Amino acid sequence: MRDQKPVIYILSDQKLRGEIIRKLLKHAFSESYNIFLLESDSYNKISPTDYKSVIIIDFIALNKTPKAIIEMLAKCNHSAKLIAMHLYRSTTLIKPLFDMGINGYVYSEPSREELTAAVHSVLSEKDYIPSFLMDR
Repeated sequence: MRDQKPVIYILSDQKLRGEIIRKLLKHAFSESYNIFLLESDSYNKISPTDYKSVIIIDFIALNKTPKAIIEMLAKCNHSAKLIAMHLYRSTTLIKPLFDMGINGYVYSEPSREELTAAVHSVLSEKDYIPSFLMDR
């Protein structure tokens, strides 16, 4: 069993892109979180009993539909908080992701500050909605 630190999983099929996100988070959170990079076919490595888990879903770098991914993640850890990362900047395109069960959304290349704010927000039981959506 892992130690009692919150766990962040990054789900990405593009290893380089996923590694950049992982390093960004590692730098931001230091040793406060366990951070793992997984490909979409390795989602079964997500523990259903992790202490406070967040899954960052890099939809740009995945080969499955958002609906299929969100359903599969809900089955492996129903208490995990989900943060979607995509190219969408329109409420019309992002709202359905929240309806499917995500807890936060960040644009495809978030700053370290935005990514850490999203993680903190969803772990505090609050949805994270980027400022560019709240301005509309």
